[in-house]
Amino acid sequence: MLRIAVSSYCYGHLHVVQALRKIAELGIRNVELVSFCHLPFNPLDESRIELVKSALQDNGLKVCSYYSTGFDLKNISTAENACIVAEFLGAKLLVGTGTMGSQGDRDSARKALRILDKVLDRYGMRFALENHWRNIAETPEDMLSLVDGCSLNIGFALDTGHFVSSGVDPVKAVEQLLPRAYDLHLKDVKESGAHHNVPYGEGKARTEEILKVLVAHDYGGPVIIEFEKEEGDPTEGLRKCIEFLNTRLHGKPF
Repeated sequence: MLRIAVSSYCYGHLHVVQALRKIAELGIRNVELVSFCHLPFNPLDESRIELVKSALQDNGLKVCSYYSTGFDLKNISTAENACIVAEFLGAKLLVGTGTMGSQGDRDSARKALRILDKVLDRYGMRFALENHWRNIAETPEDMLSLVDGCSLNIGFALDTGHFVSSGVDPVKAVEQLLPRAYDLHLKDVKESGAHHNVPYGEGKARTEEILKVLVAHDYGGPVIIEFEKEEGDPTEGLRKCIEFLNTRLHGKPF
């Protein structure tokens, strides 16, 4: 049974209390909480953390992962703060991107991941590096190169939509990287070369095939529903995504 969650980034335009209420109203009980939208970790704000914990409890939600954005040598010192926040939330998984820009400093990113590796070890946590369109972690080869030399504290977050945007076959990428995948962002986009989100089955991400791969390989990490609407309320699109999953997973609870 796949563990389905919703990214709080879908409601990034709302205050965290409103966003969590909206997610609960969708009937989903797991959430990937996004730091820059809803709970920053630099600096630490204990009152904000307590507010979020109360809102989670009030809405019957559990944090499966904490999206702490990217780490490089300029901000790696804040990684410990991210671990502290995740620990408060009861999460054991941090998620984030590499340095933005396809020509970013790969050597610095590799060094940063090795430093992060040691921080994670102290907290008993993992970090999932997300592929991202127009990013140094854009292709499977990019991702494998960046984590080379790191322990299994560091793995991957696979974003199916960003693979399509980058011109990468999403099914082949998932199959290739799944053994070290700790998080999966299930997203559909209209076409390569752009990042226009559409409900599952309406774009090029081959979502049904990806679900079959996940089930066949007994993937145990969270599957994060992402539908990023440029303007307005994303709820209708999210409901379509959830209905797609219900139909393809034969109504099994998640």
